[in-house]
Amino acid sequence: MFKKFMEKYTSKPIPSRGAIIKLMEDVGTDVIYRNTYKNVLSRPHQMTIKLSVKSIKYLLISK
Repeated sequence: MFKKFMEKYTSKPIPSRGAIIKLMEDVGTDVIYRNTYKNVLSRPHQMTIKLSVKSIKYLLISK
């Protein structure tokens, strides 16, 4: 359901995980890490990547 929503929102097919990682390497990680959050309760030392609609759309537009 999320994938269909994203395709409708961005009007482009959503890339695979590998394609997103490639885009992250191409455009730099700043746009990704801007949307990260710390899971303070269970793993305070680990950053979890949280891709928002805005950052995925940015990655798709930037290519």
